[in-house]
Amino acid sequence: MNKPFLFLFWSLLIFNPCFAQQSKWSLSYTPSLIEVPEKNIGIQLGAAYDINKHFQVISAFTTNAVRLEKSSRATSQNQYFRLKSEIRYINLASNYWLKPYIGLQASLVGRSWKNNNRGSYYEGSFNTDSITYFTAASISSSTITLTTEFGLNSQISKRLSIDCAFGIGGKLVSTKYSEVKDASTEARFFPKCRLLPIPSPDPAYWVNGKINRFQINPTLSIRYRL
Repeated sequence: MNKPFLFLFWSLLIFNPCFAQQSKWSLSYTPSLIEVPEKNIGIQLGAAYDINKHFQVISAFTTNAVRLEKSSRATSQNQYFRLKSEIRYINLASNYWLKPYIGLQASLVGRSWKNNNRGSYYEGSFNTDSITYFTAASISSSTITLTTEFGLNSQISKRLSIDCAFGIGGKLVSTKYSEVKDASTEARFFPKCRLLPIPSPDPAYWVNGKINRFQINPTLSIRYRL
């Protein structure tokens, strides 16, 4: 809980009066839903700087704050952080209250936890012909993401605005299992057909190794200009 407030304090120290008078800096808050591996509500605090009339750079930090799913002792030592940066093309000189923009965003996610209630994983790929079961393990899963962002900035007042965006791109997920207890490897059964499609893909952290995934980023932020 202390990390977001430290980040905000650090940001306020950097934004000295001369910058604030030029109104080049903004602070933002974005509610986030994250998994570590249970669903959590995250806190994302960010800062934006206007390079000129058409370009902005944005940086943000996210950490887990409130656990939505009931604690079951199945996992422990849950940790999560996300750092992201974006360069954005937007017409800041426009007098219209609604400003469309396009951006390129890169992010780094680090998360880790300890599984205390049995589990399984695939070695290297989901297409492997075997699966490893365990009674407990420590799991570290990091993600590098690159997306193209399409959004709208809606001006509510002179200083307050709402930012709505949708990003699309890809990510590389790197997962490592360690301190694995009672590991046993068994042959994997591949179903030849399915009557119903799978509603969502298996979590990327089920693979002990690196895999690529499709990524989408719907976001809604509140921004305050200093």
